[in-house]
Amino acid sequence: HKQNNMLRHTFSFTNHFRRSILQRHIHSATVTQHHSHSQILSEPYQRFLKGASQLVPSSRITTDPLRTLVYGTDASFYRLIPKIVVDVESEHQVQQLILLARQCNTPITFRAAGTSLSGQACTDSILVRLVPSKWSKCQVHGNDASSIVLQSGVIGGNANAVLKKYGKKIGPDPSSIDACMVGGIIANNSSGMCCGTRDNSYNTLEGLRMVLSDGTVLDTTSAESRFNFANTHSSILSALSDLSQRVRHNPALLAAITRKYKIKNTTGYSINALVDYDDPIDILSHLMVGSEGTLGFISEVKLRTLNDLRHKATSLLLFPDLVSACDAVSPLIDSNAANVVELMDTTCLRSAPHRRVPTEVPEGMSALLIESQGVTQEELKERCSLINKALGSGQKVRVEFTEDAAEAGELWTLRKGLLTTVGALRSPKSSILLEDVAVPTSQLTPFTVDLKKLMFGHGYDARIFGHALDGNLHVLAEQSFHTQTERDRYKHMMDDLCSLVVHKYDGSLKAEHGTGRNIAPFVEMEWGKSGYEVMKEIKNILDPGNLLSPGVIITNNPLLHVENLKDLPVASPIVDKCIECGYCERNCPSRELTVTPRQRIVGWREIQRLRQLLADSPVKDPEMLLRLSLLEDSYRYDGDATCAADGMCSLRCPVFINTGELIKEIRGSERSEQHKRVASLVANHFGVATKLMGGGLMMAQMVGSIVGERFIQGTTKMISKVLGYPLPQWNKKIPAPVRSQVLKTLIAKSDRARIIDTNTESKSAEKVVYFPCCSNRVLGGKYGEGGVIEKAVSVLEKAGYDVIVPRNLEQLCCGMPFASNGFPATSLAKHHELMDALSEASEGKHPILMDMSPCVLQTRMNSSKKSEGCGLNLAVDSIPERVYEPVAFATRYLLPRLEISPDKLEPSVAVHAPCSTKRMSRLEPFKREKPLEDQLIDIAKACAHNVVVSDVPCCGMAGDKGLAFPELAHAAVSISRTLNDPRVSPPPEGFSNSTTCEIGLSANSKVDFRSIFHLLDRVSSPCSPSSREKFLTTTRK
Repeated sequence: HKQNNMLRHTFSFTNHFRRSILQRHIHSATVTQHHSHSQILSEPYQRFLKGASQLVPSSRITTDPLRTLVYGTDASFYRLIPKIVVDVESEHQVQQLILLARQCNTPITFRAAGTSLSGQACTDSILVRLVPSKWSKCQVHGNDASSIVLQSGVIGGNANAVLKKYGKKIGPDPSSIDACMVGGIIANNSSGMCCGTRDNSYNTLEGLRMVLSDGTVLDTTSAESRFNFANTHSSILSALSDLSQRVRHNPALLAAITRKYKIKNTTGYSINALVDYDDPIDILSHLMVGSEGTLGFISEVKLRTLNDLRHKATSLLLFPDLVSACDAVSPLIDSNAANVVELMDTTCLRSAPHRRVPTEVPEGMSALLIESQGVTQEELKERCSLINKALGSGQKVRVEFTEDAAEAGELWTLRKGLLTTVGALRSPKSSILLEDVAVPTSQLTPFTVDLKKLMFGHGYDARIFGHALDGNLHVLAEQSFHTQTERDRYKHMMDDLCSLVVHKYDGSLKAEHGTGRNIAPFVEMEWGKSGYEVMKEIKNILDPGNLLSPGVIITNNPLLHVENLKDLPVASPIVDKCIECGYCERNCPSRELTVTPRQRIVGWREIQRLRQLLADSPVKDPEMLLRLSLLEDSYRYDGDATCAADGMCSLRCPVFINTGELIKEIRGSERSEQHKRVASLVANHFGVATKLMGGGLMMAQMVGSIVGERFIQGTTKMISKVLGYPLPQWNKKIPAPVRSQVLKTLIAKSDRARIIDTNTESKSAEKVVYFPCCSNRVLGGKYGEGGVIEKAVSVLEKAGYDVIVPRNLEQLCCGMPFASNGFPATSLAKHHELMDALSEASEGKHPILMDMSPCVLQTRMNSSKKSEGCGLNLAVDSIPERVYEPVAFATRYLLPRLEISPDKLEPSVAVHAPCSTKRMSRLEPFKREKPLEDQLIDIAKACAHNVVVSDVPCCGMAGDKGLAFPELAHAAVSISRTLNDPRVSPPPEGFSNSTTCEIGLSANSKVDFRSIFHLLDRVSSPCSPSSREKFLTTTRK
């Protein structure tokens, strides 16, 4: 009766929860579909929408209020909401959409990763985004990798990862290189910390493939394409040639071009191309660099690569004030021995603590981060000596270099994350301004003084950092746009800043971040009338209809830079630090399905803003109510249901924002008291719940074996529609249910180990507390082979361990299923129950093995939390330090005690480190050791001749999430190159340390995944007594 009663309550709760998600999502789709587009879109946009639906799959086109808002957001402080967003998978689609936009006279804007900072990727018209997995071509050319061909969707850091084995890298190295895409890098003429002007995008370009405003494709690396273009577009080439000659015969403009491009400059178009090249096609290709999508679409580039020198030395020099730091730059330039010199002021040093920086940073203290590189170790030492000599004479500074890659990496992580770490210090509700200017390096010190004075005069506490070797400074300041007074303050500051840079220092208003909307009204100020007229003529030649990102670079609106400014409203303390930079997006499993972490934050901020406005208003605006309702409805699926809440976004975020925690908080806020009572009921009868799950799985397996996978999935989907909530989708990769005899045998072995502890023959046996996680107590192995429990016990016994399991095993759980679904209190209660059981079993001395990595992470997370009346005692507090996930345990306790037979080694295997494994590598005590994902690779290398590492950041399973929403796991895994690309020929088997991840990976890739214990058991034998005794002696020491 109790079991039936619990089942009824559980089904009632699940029914209500799933129905609330799916019905509201269906309602959102229905509202969007049945609101006639004539009510939302004007006639030209209706025609575009109709035409686009014939060119691109409907799933790639959206007019939904939530998605247009969040997809339209980039890293700048401008906010425009596109009317239509189209995600493109091919160059042909781009061609057709450009032609369609011309027919409908609807402006169109291109977007890659959306990390640009000047508003160049924003639009209130049509936004065309890349589907990254469809634009991922990365092809090395030449035996020495002298060049590389990249499609626009390749992330810059991924290109460097491909080139690393050749000792090469691409030239541009913006701090966002691990987030930004090649299309944006080229379109903004990105540079960065190392490349300066010599090796930026413009100067390393060897060829470019583009789509022009009339839909024509030109590939400058193809002789045939160049010949055909010359025949069909001779008027364009003639116009560019004529313009080039006019510029060359204008001494004042020619002198300005020569002078201004000696320093970094991305203000306006790259008109130096008119002087640097004679062939009009080469002029055109280099005009595209830095054109910010206003002259055409860049689909592919060929870049000259640079040598990535192996020998590097890094140093952080501290100075009492900013002026002293700036004064040290000139001798460093004269030494010609420093490859990189980065300037950081007081606030920058305070934003990201480092052991080389005082805990209490004195006011005014500034720093230079220096790197020197050499072809050989001897050359590096010589260059470091030159730097010390240069600074030792005048500056009286002794430079202490480190060649330790890990320490240098920490310093560069500090520098690369400054935009977000300093931005996170802003006040709630405020935005962040980031200006990007450059002056001749000889003027760096006086300019920095004037810059600080100017910003202070306008009431800004400016934070200054930048590329000192290039005279390129970034000015970051807190700014609110809530009132007209604040907006006027920003306008006056910009007027004075531009005047200072141009008129006093003849510098660049935009050094490397692109013109965008931010500086478009000031382009003529910097370049003068003749230079600006040349740029307008370039725009007219290549985009006569002014349909490609109108207003960007060229504008008639002198106030464009103070319009459509973006506020960052308060949403939750978990995410309020976010500045919407987009660094997190590449790790998100739903990035090509629904929305990303940045976009979840944007959507939630808008929902909270509207809620607050409606709460404060005595009269409720019907349009605002409708918009809020539509956003909330869409968010339940896009924002909540398809969020894996795995925390992988936090690994890419410089301020460690975990958007998954926000989603869990939202889920928790929606749980009623009835929901909580049902969750507690399940927790209190957890053994019964797992048996019911096992029974359901057995039934699904039986039916599936008879009628087939496709039939049972179709039936499940049909039932889901009838019931109104998504049922878990069974697939043939789900293991068979664990046999009850397995657990009985395990418990019996444990009982014997406890009983014979006093037996003299057993005193030498080491003991291990083994906790089989609930997933592995439900899911067994594939038919004909054992499950995780059998394999783990087999390996433990081979290693000579007596296995002990905690008492009341079937009732125990780490609490993760409850935490993920918005029941933190229930999760903590289960955690404490488990900790008490583990404490008793381990007797305070035995190591503890959990056979799934996510459960160990949850244990550590719960151990860091305290709840009222539910604190941990000291004995239990020490438990998490002795709890190991499979990889760490195998490295420390198994491999030294196992014989790996060479004749048993697997030919080739794949490995995948789950999100939890990657996240734990950043936690104590693991962060003091080799990263767990690297340890997993090492284990695989000990067991196989060849190891392929999965390139999937997160598989999207998130426990049962990937079963209830299989489209999430499919979106995350199917795009993998290492596991699905037929050109790579992935290995037949893969190994991991999370059963649910293994299901998702197996179901959506060409590789069949199992637990790492399967691999260890397959290739190992018990080691010799002498080897074991040696290990025991070492361990005791």
